[in-house]
Amino acid sequence: MAKKIAYINSSGNTGLVSSSSWKDSNNNDHSNAFNYELSNSEKEFYDDKYQKQKTPQTISTVLNEETRGSSIFDSRFFSEMINNRREIQYNSDLKSMQISPKIEFSEYDLRKLHKTLNIYDTPYKSDTWQWDKSTEFYNRFKVQTLDDMLSRGFGHVIFIKPKCNILDTKSTLSSSSGLANNQMFVNALHNSPSLLNELCQLNRDTFMLSLSNKATNFNVNEEFLADGTYGKTYTGHQVAYGKNNIESQTASQMTIDFQDDRFLHIYQLHKLWIEYISGCYRGTILPKTSDIINKILDYAGGVYYILTAEDGETIIYWEKYYGLFPTNISSDSLSWTKDSPISAPKFSVTYKYSFRKTFDPSIFVEFNHNANISSDLDYVPVFDKKLGHVGQSWVGVPYVESETTDGSNEVVYKLRFKKKQLPSFI
Repeated sequence: MAKKIAYINSSGNTGLVSSSSWKDSNNNDHSNAFNYELSNSEKEFYDDKYQKQKTPQTISTVLNEETRGSSIFDSRFFSEMINNRREIQYNSDLKSMQISPKIEFSEYDLRKLHKTLNIYDTPYKSDTWQWDKSTEFYNRFKVQTLDDMLSRGFGHVIFIKPKCNILDTKSTLSSSSGLANNQMFVNALHNSPSLLNELCQLNRDTFMLSLSNKATNFNVNEEFLADGTYGKTYTGHQVAYGKNNIESQTASQMTIDFQDDRFLHIYQLHKLWIEYISGCYRGTILPKTSDIINKILDYAGGVYYILTAEDGETIIYWEKYYGLFPTNISSDSLSWTKDSPISAPKFSVTYKYSFRKTFDPSIFVEFNHNANISSDLDYVPVFDKKLGHVGQSWVGVPYVESETTDGSNEVVYKLRFKKKQLPSFI
């Protein structure tokens, strides 16, 4: 069935003709046009928009078939109109309008429209340009600027091993620790020696990746400033003042959740860790002599918490907890009832720590020292260009490098991961 279109000729007469054969007075073919009925609100809009500007009373635009029946204010229509550089001219005497490619949409108008919607066409000079703008201009309508809000941050919980006196080599218990008669450690050595290796730092192997891979939740402790008051008057008025934030940075505790595997390795690891600490306190397990002389707690490790932006590598938050060791393991997930089989056990572990640092760049120096990086900084990119997809998940140890943003002196920290050949059985 042939479609009908509305038209207006040079005399101002209007009518409907077949879209398969109609041509205007200039012999322009409008066979792909169709009838589009305008609502009252749309008429008012175009009356106000074009009649006040004394736009010629002609119909000169074509509406694509896929937008038929949708509102003229629909975002798809405006996108189509702008992308194809189209203009609408509306005759207030008509009940319908016709759209066809004819008049180009001004680049200036397009940029102006984008700017009104807080869309900026020029490249960003820095990653913090949105913040810089907010310090100089006031957003009176509170319009959300694109890319200003963090939409998908990703956290990395990276543990540092303690230096427990458990192994002389990866397969031999320490001869000076007195563990040869401890059946729990002897059993772990025979069944899963990697558990014991996670509690020692052999050959500069400092990251406890097993806990980092299994961590599912990390609660950042709040920071606060101690305060006081002075000069209380007869009516009760007084002056408040700040003291220091040391109390929120010193010894406290934290909780981290873990998803364990089918053999409960995470639970066993913490069980051995706590057993070692208890043995050191009771005198049944001996640390290294040098640690005893220097009063070093060899069972204390550490943990980094690094938050990256949507790209998976730009670091936006970082902190480190020093002197970390477990004090409580929630074993209730191992409880069994007849109608509730145990599945995918999860554990919450409470840790004590001595102090913490937040937003201190020196943390990255320590981090790279623990990563044992060399001059070879070849890393695995987040996005694999050959695959056209994100790269593989299993990579080497992480490290941090700094970059200077193009066009500015702002330093951005990037979380990288070393390349490491996976074993043939994976």
